[in-house]
Amino acid sequence: MKKTKGKSLALILTFLTVLLTFSISVKAETPADKLKYTVKNGDAYITGYTGEASELIIPSSIDGVRVTRIDNLAFQNCTQLKKVIIPDTVTEIGRYAFQDCVNLESIDIPESTVNFETGVFYNCKSLTSVKLPANTTEISPDMFCRCEVLPEIEIPDKVKKIGTGAFYMCKALKTFVMPDSVKSLGRNIFINCENLEYVKLSNNVDSIQNDTFCICQNLKKVDLPKKIKFIGSRAFYRCVNLEEINIPEDVLIKNKVFFGCEKLKDVIDTNYTDDTYPKREISPEGFEYVMHGNEAEIIGYLGDDESVEIPGEINGAKVTKIGKGSFFCCVNMKEIIIPDT
Repeated sequence: MKKTKGKSLALILTFLTVLLTFSISVKAETPADKLKYTVKNGDAYITGYTGEASELIIPSSIDGVRVTRIDNLAFQNCTQLKKVIIPDTVTEIGRYAFQDCVNLESIDIPESTVNFETGVFYNCKSLTSVKLPANTTEISPDMFCRCEVLPEIEIPDKVKKIGTGAFYMCKALKTFVMPDSVKSLGRNIFINCENLEYVKLSNNVDSIQNDTFCICQNLKKVDLPKKIKFIGSRAFYRCVNLEEINIPEDVLIKNKVFFGCEKLKDVIDTNYTDDTYPKREISPEGFEYVMHGNEAEIIGYLGDDESVEIPGEINGAKVTKIGKGSFFCCVNMKEIIIPDT
């Protein structure tokens, strides 16, 4: 009887040990057998992952081959991942490598990684912690696009360029300070960063491109450098709380740059359009349009509706054209009905 009890206890302990080991392996693992890879120029490129770990430690080598690159789309839609640790052998992360890792909260990037391609962390909606290596020279297009809860990001002082859409819909960002190493900015970098309040641009930036701060509803203050010579269309479109901005002399301001910036209307012409642009009007439904003879062209929409129906006629004029970028800043739009005109 005692021997039977002893055997039962041993079996239970063995079962618990196996269960505990399994639980740990699911939580954090270094699973060379679950990583897909290819070998190029004698180095391993990670191309995919089939594991179920929530915390992943990528090995520095696989089958004796050094891992130097996380390739395009390698971890796309790995929704179970919460934390990833990248080894210090990796120098490159490819296009959309972590796209749609919607539960990824943090990622450890080594100082060896210097090249980030387009959209590396696109739609990582839970990402709250990331530190870029000191030698980073470019924030690539769409790099943090739709990282909705990322509260802050420190830009290394060797970054020279911030690409198009880099922080699009980073809704948790409140301040953004750009080092003076930055010389080039892409378009629509901060669209719908709805909690962004303060931005300091690099003193070496000479232009702000189209839609850069479009619908940054809580943006209150922007420090522009003295070198600024050009501000593109809709750059501060509907920044309804913007109340302080220093604009140097001789700046070329394009169309609808400050449209909807009601707190600036006493010091800036918020309806300004340049001489090459037809006079715009607004329909009762909130459509911006311009006239071409007896026909109307839609050039914008001021509403926030998810479903929008474009009228076939505005003030007696047939709607025959929808202009480029007319609904670009309509981030809530899910459906649009276009008339047969």
